[in-house]
Amino acid sequence: MEYVIITGASIDNLGAESMTCIAIEEAERLAPDCKIILASTDKRGMQKFINYDVHSYTFPLSLENYKRSVIGKIIKKRISTNYDAYYNKILPNTRYIIDISGYAFTTKFGMNTIYEYLNRIYVAKCYKIKVIIMSQSFGPIMYSSFIEKITTNFLIKYIFKYPLVVAAREKRGYDFMRKYIKKNLVYKPDMVLLYQDDIDYKKLRRLTYEPSKDEAIAQKKVGIIPNQKIIEKTKMGNKYIEILLEIINILKDKKIDVELIVHCGLDKEICNQILNQCNDSINIVDCTEYGAGMFDVIVNQYQFIIASRYHAIVHAYRKRIPALVMGWENKYNELLEMMNQKEYMFDCREHIDEKNVYETLKRLLVEFKNEKNNLEDKLKEIYEKYR
Repeated sequence: MEYVIITGASIDNLGAESMTCIAIEEAERLAPDCKIILASTDKRGMQKFINYDVHSYTFPLSLENYKRSVIGKIIKKRISTNYDAYYNKILPNTRYIIDISGYAFTTKFGMNTIYEYLNRIYVAKCYKIKVIIMSQSFGPIMYSSFIEKITTNFLIKYIFKYPLVVAAREKRGYDFMRKYIKKNLVYKPDMVLLYQDDIDYKKLRRLTYEPSKDEAIAQKKVGIIPNQKIIEKTKMGNKYIEILLEIINILKDKKIDVELIVHCGLDKEICNQILNQCNDSINIVDCTEYGAGMFDVIVNQYQFIIASRYHAIVHAYRKRIPALVMGWENKYNELLEMMNQKEYMFDCREHIDEKNVYETLKRLLVEFKNEKNNLEDKLKEIYEKYR
């Protein structure tokens, strides 16, 4: 039996789940006779919900190739993570590795993640496995020493030449990787945004969301999707929650229903904080049990969304639902710029004028129908360009 391994697979949040479903379809297209294995950082948590075998995200180092290779020895000294021994059995019979890591090739999560990423590609090279790196973010990399910079840059240039294609989701990531590779590097926007058909979540999940008839009907309602990382990764702190609470007050004054949406398990805490401080009773919709398929249904109810989760915005745009965005990474800026929605973007890494947020909200309340049409036109243009 031969295999296709999808690295970076996850159902931890809606975006990761959607990317996993799309990658499974790509694997079936490329190698319909192969068994699909998912490599995830959440092996135990994921396995009980899905229809595929799940194994650890970390590949082995104990290869014969490493004993003879300077490259292998350099990598081996720099990785401390334990690996899943199962790969020793299947790698010799693996035909493709499809990577959907999303945002792993950066030192924002430590230098170890860079070497783990390089190790996966190098192991594939040792076994002559074809590698496809699907659309994702790249960089930045911060080095602790000059020697580390020289060594790592050498490894990146050497190892990243091997994949059949390396797709950068943002222009900044594309420019970053151009320092290392050129022939196999392409710029390609988010794979979920570019996917035109309905995503088949039943293929992945054992239990999927079954909507009632009225749930797919647009209502006088707005969904709010907070992100715990705004508090953890920016200087906004509780000011972020205060702004969201005022947004709720403005919407309530306009007689518009508001729902809080839990996009990821990490966001349950901030949703509960908002709920506890809110003057009016509002509904919380937890999408973590049924996943992205549930959000794809309920987002159709909203006039627009207030969102700080990247793929909540992507899913909304796919449904032609506008968004007022409070983001914390460059990917948010590039997404809204590409969709001609930049006026609705607020970068939480910078000073935010609260009054401007509220005025923009009021403008979107008036313009959301026009923005739906604008999104429709822009998506047609993007689908034509990247089909």
